[in-house]
Amino acid sequence: MYAVYDADGIWAIGATPEEALEGDDPVVLRYLREFLERVVVIKEGGRYQIGPIEFVCPVRHRHRGEVYGFRFKSPRISVSYIADTAYFPELAEHYRADVVIFNVVRYTPSNLDHLHLPEVKELIQVMKPRLAIMTHFGMTMIRAKPWKIARELAEITGVEVVAASDGMLLELEKYQG
Repeated sequence: MYAVYDADGIWAIGATPEEALEGDDPVVLRYLREFLERVVVIKEGGRYQIGPIEFVCPVRHRHRGEVYGFRFKSPRISVSYIADTAYFPELAEHYRADVVIFNVVRYTPSNLDHLHLPEVKELIQVMKPRLAIMTHFGMTMIRAKPWKIARELAEITGVEVVAASDGMLLELEKYQG
């Protein structure tokens, strides 16, 4: 996660798992770190504030890498982002929010550490967000036409569901709890 804004003169801050900073070939490249005001290492159960943005990383995800999602809460709205993970039942409780963003890599079940459509459908039914956003599509999702899947999920679950697209902007005020 990176925050870029003008407040207090801070133009870039990185928040990342420690794993992304280590090793011979780290994800956060060493030469780029000098351009960041600071790097915040995130951990399971951690609470963080980057400028005006407050968030928690409720649980480490079940993935071969060190992966966390985020739950943002303001006085008016809560937004959760479920990053790459294999399904586990506690996801619903950790990420319950007004708006939930799901990485949906696969259309059908697989042995990858990623959510697939039937699991996301179950999570939406249990969590009942005001808005569910699907993103991070793999080829099986792309071929299945995510925009059509979103309409079908909305009909089945009674929850507004959208498939993310490049450059998409959403007005979140109408989803306030």
